[in-house]
Amino acid sequence: MMTLRNVLQFNVFRCSERIHRLKAEAFQSVVEKRGGYFLPDGSPPPAANSGSERVLLKWKQYDVQRTTSYMCPSHATWKEYVAAKEEVSRWCTALHLLKLGEGKPPLKKDVRKSVRAGGLRHHVAKAKASAFVFSALALLNKTSEEFAENPGAFAEAERFAAERAAAAREREVRHAGE
Repeated sequence: MMTLRNVLQFNVFRCSERIHRLKAEAFQSVVEKRGGYFLPDGSPPPAANSGSERVLLKWKQYDVQRTTSYMCPSHATWKEYVAAKEEVSRWCTALHLLKLGEGKPPLKKDVRKSVRAGGLRHHVAKAKASAFVFSALALLNKTSEEFAENPGAFAEAERFAAERAAAAREREVRHAGE
């Protein structure tokens, strides 16, 4: 049976995949030949002044992977990456709110109490906690309404939940057999 929690978990998964894709696209490296050598048995390089060609014939030159590009503030997709991270944080906070409301969106007064107590600041700085948590509550309310009106629109999330449940059952069977 599809639940609101499954929908939120699917959205966290979807955003996490987007973050992974952005980081993978940004990462570039080059393999370079360097001056270091090693023997096939893994022993250290020869003395620096050995100079003997016969000794060096036994040694193999090693390759070094050098990073040329990665996700950083100067990268072209940095803003998209930060926005995706914030979206994941908002979905995770919505999951915490769903737990606070025991399976349904909580009341604003309960959220306010929890924010004041510091219970929902897992994904944001203290100064921005209230605004962030209430934006997550709005997201949760909107998702909850959409789910109640048209559960069929979340077919992809339902498939994701079924796959997770099947994988969990498989792990249980595997661990029970050990």
